[in-house]
Amino acid sequence: MTRTLVVVHNNIDDASSIGAFAAWAVRAGLERNWAVTAVCRDLAPELAAEVEHRPLYVPPRLHLLQWSVARPTVRAALRGCRHDAMLVYQPQLAAIADVWHVEYLSRAARRARGPREPGRRGLLRDAQAAGVAALEDRYVRRIPAEIRLLFCSDGLRDQFTEIYGPASNSGVLYNPALGGRVGPGRSIPDADLRARLTGGHDGYVVGFLGGGDTRKGADLVLAAVAADPELFLIHAGPRPMDDSDRLLKGRTRGLGHLRDVTELLDAIDVLLVPSRFEPFGLVVAEAAARGVPVLVDSRVGTAPLVLETGAGAVWTQPEPLGPAVARLTANRPAIAAAGRALTDRLDPSILADQLFAELDAAFERRLRRSS
Repeated sequence: MTRTLVVVHNNIDDASSIGAFAAWAVRAGLERNWAVTAVCRDLAPELAAEVEHRPLYVPPRLHLLQWSVARPTVRAALRGCRHDAMLVYQPQLAAIADVWHVEYLSRAARRARGPREPGRRGLLRDAQAAGVAALEDRYVRRIPAEIRLLFCSDGLRDQFTEIYGPASNSGVLYNPALGGRVGPGRSIPDADLRARLTGGHDGYVVGFLGGGDTRKGADLVLAAVAADPELFLIHAGPRPMDDSDRLLKGRTRGLGHLRDVTELLDAIDVLLVPSRFEPFGLVVAEAAARGVPVLVDSRVGTAPLVLETGAGAVWTQPEPLGPAVARLTANRPAIAAAGRALTDRLDPSILADQLFAELDAAFERRLRRSS
């Protein structure tokens, strides 16, 4: 008998990290001969012929509004749909699902936030974030005990326990490393790409993929690079970084919002991930897959894997950045090998087996409840 899986997220495609994980879960279900229903607004085109698509209405603006209407709009999209297991990625949907893969906690992000963005936009973002955190508190405290919570890192589970108390029915399921490794015969860093992006800078080149987001440590990166005239910064992200400080003049390059992060990763010596709150940190796995050393804050979800495998090191401002970059760069061949070990730990096929063991168990729980 074919089992039916429902996967729910705003987008089930590669336009966002969580959307890419949702698409991975859909593909893994199809490979295991599950019938899959995708509840989403945006669906990867190559999946359209393989799944039943239940279009999801998502308001075009205001994150707080989008968050607050998610449950009723998902219920409307699922009307008349029978399924054996449901996988979701948002807390407001957990109570109507079987498995919630916990990727983010708004309350934890509020606790760890950095300086607020100035101006009206910053006030609006902060007000919406406060509203979402309050709603999240309400939903999370009402999740039934039979719902399985799978945290994307041990650190996120620890933060959940600190805020809400221990989840009795929980585990940890890392996110898969979906980025590609460097092909044979290609040398990284790419000298031509590096020269084009830096104008021939002859010192160390560091990278940052967080835009102007202070939660991701944009302000910490700017301060550290400004303090060391030998460093060059290549940065990217959906929200622009303000690199107008005179101390940074001629030593930065912004790439905007990248669909392919290898354009940045292949040009740098070290990737900085100094996030104040980062439940997992997919970019760490993406860097490791390219053999790029990483400097992470200890609060990043993948930090234990970085230290365990030796794919990088922990860095916390105000530690000088230059010496930390030099240490990693001097040992790059060994660190590249460690990066391969890190991505092996996040092998998509192995993690898919773990995920579907959980979904099989959810199906069995449904059978027991109905008998």
